[in-house]
Amino acid sequence: MAEKQKPVQKPEPKSLSNNQIKQQFLQRIKQELAGRKRNGESINEASIVSILKSAAETTLPKVKSCKTNEIWKDDTILNELLEARKEKDNTSDEYKYFTKNIKKRVKILRNEKIANEAKMINGFASRRQVEELYRSFKSENSTFKDSRSTRKCDPTKMKNFFEAHFTGQPVEEDPLELIEAPEYIKKLKSLSVHDISTGPPDEKEIRDVIKNLKCGKASSDVPMEYIKKSMCVPEFAEEILKLYKTIWQTRKLPRTWGHSKLVTLWKGPTKGSADDPSTYRGLQIGSSLCKIIVVIIIRRLKRGIKNNYFTNNKVFAQPGEQQMAYLSPREYNK
Repeated sequence: MAEKQKPVQKPEPKSLSNNQIKQQFLQRIKQELAGRKRNGESINEASIVSILKSAAETTLPKVKSCKTNEIWKDDTILNELLEARKEKDNTSDEYKYFTKNIKKRVKILRNEKIANEAKMINGFASRRQVEELYRSFKSENSTFKDSRSTRKCDPTKMKNFFEAHFTGQPVEEDPLELIEAPEYIKKLKSLSVHDISTGPPDEKEIRDVIKNLKCGKASSDVPMEYIKKSMCVPEFAEEILKLYKTIWQTRKLPRTWGHSKLVTLWKGPTKGSADDPSTYRGLQIGSSLCKIIVVIIIRRLKRGIKNNYFTNNKVFAQPGEQQMAYLSPREYNK
C-alpha cells in the first residue's frame, strides 16, 4: 500500500507582521528583481508572481498545524475524578467506579463540543457566510476535520457538472427586467460618462486600492499580504505600475487571470445525496493581481455614477456609513 503523502507546507503570510521577517522578505524581492533585470528578463505578471513566491519560500516560516484543543483538559470535574482515581488500587471496585465516571464525563464534554461546533456551522449556513463555513470545516480544531465519509461525488461527474454550469447557454426568453424595464434604468442609461476616469491608473490610485483590500483571502496566485508588503519596495511598485498601465493601454489581460480554482462544499443531506453534484456549492478562488484592477474599475464607476445621479439621493452608502445601498424604482421615480 502506498504511503500517504504529507501535505506541502506553505509559507505563513501572517509572519510578515514581524519586522525582521518583513525586512528579509523585502530584501529578497530587491535581489530577485535586480537579478532578473541583469539577465535582460522582462518583468510581466508571471514574473511578479514568481518573484513573490520565491521571496516567500526563502524567507517566511512555514505554516504550523495547530494541535486540537482538548477542552476536557481544563474541566474541573474531570480533573477531580482523575486525581481521586490515582489514590485507588487499579484492581479495586472504587478504581472501576471512577473509571466509569471518567468515561461518562469525557463523553459529555465531547458531545458538548460537537454541539457547539454544529451550532456555529448552522449559524454560518443560515447567514449564507460561505467563506466562514468553509473555514470552519478546514480548521485544525474542528471535530469534523478528520471525519472520513465514503459518500462523495465522483470527480469526473463533478467536473462535467460545473463545466456545463459555467458554460454560457442561449437565453430563450428575455428577462422580465428587459421587457418591463423600470424607469430608473432609463435614467441610468442617460447618465454622462465624462466624469468617469478612463485613463490608466496612477501609483496613488493603485496604492490606495491595494491598501484597502482585505488580507487572509484565498487566491489562485499569491496572497494579498505579499503584494501589500512588497509595495514598500520602490522597484517593485514601479513594476506593478508598469503592469497595470500596459494592461490598460493594450486592453489585454493575462490569460492566467481568467483561470480560477473551484472548491466545492457539500450543502448537506437536506439538499440531496452527496453523489449528486448539484448539491454542492462552488467556491471560486481567483487572482489577487486581477482583483486589484477589478476594484479600480468598480470604484471609478461608483464614483462617477454617484457624482452624476446620487448627489441628491440618500440611497448611496459611503464607506463606513450604515445606510443600505440599493436601487429602488420608487426612489428614482420621485
